[in-house]
Amino acid sequence: GTLDGITPTNRFSNPFPDGFIRGTGSAQGLSTLLGQNVTGMDRSRSNPYSQQWNLNLQRTLPGNFLMDVAVAGSRGLHLFGNLNPNQMPNQALSTGDAIRELVPNPFLGLITTGALSGARVARGQLLRPYPHFNAVTIGNLSYGASTYHSLQAKLERRFSQGVSLLFSYTLSKLIDDVGATTTGFPGEQFAGDNIQDQNNRRNERSTASYDAPHFLAMNGVWELPFGKGKSMLSDKGAVTWILGNWQLNSIATFRSGVPLSLTMASNTLFNFGGPQRPNWSNGNAGVIEGRIAKKITRYFDSTAFTAPAPYTFGTVPRFLSPLRGPGVANLDVSIFKNFPVKDRVSVQFRAEAFNIANRAEFGLPNTQIGSAAAGVITTQANSARDIQFALKLIF
Repeated sequence: GTLDGITPTNRFSNPFPDGFIRGTGSAQGLSTLLGQNVTGMDRSRSNPYSQQWNLNLQRTLPGNFLMDVAVAGSRGLHLFGNLNPNQMPNQALSTGDAIRELVPNPFLGLITTGALSGARVARGQLLRPYPHFNAVTIGNLSYGASTYHSLQAKLERRFSQGVSLLFSYTLSKLIDDVGATTTGFPGEQFAGDNIQDQNNRRNERSTASYDAPHFLAMNGVWELPFGKGKSMLSDKGAVTWILGNWQLNSIATFRSGVPLSLTMASNTLFNFGGPQRPNWSNGNAGVIEGRIAKKITRYFDSTAFTAPAPYTFGTVPRFLSPLRGPGVANLDVSIFKNFPVKDRVSVQFRAEAFNIANRAEFGLPNTQIGSAAAGVITTQANSARDIQFALKLIF
């Protein structure tokens, strides 16, 4: 770090001017890290595993087409997730403002660092299961489960006469109850995922953060019918050399947006747990119809959700399936030309265009209800059109 963006805080000649804090090992026993944040691991955790099933039917159709239809699913068990066992008991929320009152600190003199070293502490702190610690985290506890069901269809024209086509579509649903830590695959993003009530994880079961009910992919290859050995201009000298051995390729991808996770901009639970969610009672998910490019300043109607009363949990599920971020619609194309040099040696010219339509895939909107920016999109998730050229020696 630096003091002012330029001057380093510490130098290699004296990297620890305030001394080096060494691990205490077991010397302090149960007094280790008193008043601080602690992280541990359940030594008796189970190994995650999955059960998978599928039924697949294939049939060859006229025109050298292959149709493939499958029903597939899986069940994930003992999935890893982080757990906070130091959330205040839910029954204590009924006392209202009393949990925020400052009371004499019973740990005065025993805890010498941090917020718990003062003469007074909030009453809610003393109602926590482990009041002598702040945040307590059990990492990768195997409490989670997931369920996935899908209908998968594929229509493929196997390569013949210079043409190959593939259409694939998946209709699916994925449900889980695990607070994920991932932020998405490269080029994609998922909504934030947090557990609201650590003491009642049954209510955390919802659509998963990376659920995408509709996915369509199409790709094709076409070797142009010009050149040596082709049906047209097979032996025209220079004309054949220029127009022959060209190949067109394309990949189009369409995918539903991921579900959004709504939280309150101001957390009034005061229970040392997860974020507070808004209430959802009228069935309106706040969806606004229309093109995304025209509603980036109001992607969804935040007035469809209300703030829960202080010291109460919101009713919105962990992920709201009807309310989803922008989807994906992308087209990549390329054109290749092979220049034969001699037997088994050729040079390939490649021109490739990614996101050729230069379509902006907008990022996820702000999902903090109560914030002035709720429903506003401020980021772009994909890259602009990218065109590249290359020469490839094949031997």
